[in-house]
Amino acid sequence: LFIADIAHMPGSICGTWPAFWLLGPDWPSSGEIDILEGVNSQTQNSITLHTANGCTMSNQGVLPSTRFASTDCGAFGAASGCKQETVDGSNYGDGFNAIG
Repeated sequence: LFIADIAHMPGSICGTWPAFWLLGPDWPSSGEIDILEGVNSQTQNSITLHTANGCTMSNQGVLPSTRFASTDCGAFGAASGCKQETVDGSNYGDGFNAIG
């Protein structure tokens, strides 16, 4: 369990890459979990799992509040990790800041 008390984050503008992630000691074999991440003018949060090559994830059980973007969790693949993007923009960037 961890709690991130984030009062404000960089807006969804060009030149920003805000992120909050967990990283194992032997990257990528021990993994990385991007909990909060976006680049430039992105408006939704990207939640991504990065692992060594060969790890995949199915979209079975994906919540309706997210879009499944990639099933290959390998850190060096074309998608660079298995990713889900939030549908609601209120948990990242300008949308997050707007709800106070």
